[in-house]
Amino acid sequence: MLSANDWRRNELLRPRLTITRTAPAQAVLQWPTNYTGFTVQSALSLGAPSLWQQFTNPVTVNGALYSVSVSTSNAARFFRLRRP
Repeated sequence: MLSANDWRRNELLRPRLTITRTAPAQAVLQWPTNYTGFTVQSALSLGAPSLWQQFTNPVTVNGALYSVSVSTSNAARFFRLRRP
């Protein structure tokens, strides 16, 4: 069980992943470049068992943000950042 201090420290070590719609069928995922070593994973649901898979779209750097383009025309998907 994590203590309150461990929880806060863990939150500081995890980047915030944001998603922004950039066109009717396009969005971009972004997180700060000072959080290195993270990869994007996606899943079709959050129910058990949720099967997270590596998201293979290329990652680019835009200023101080990593960015990944995402098509929004498919079924619902969930995204997370993971450090291997």
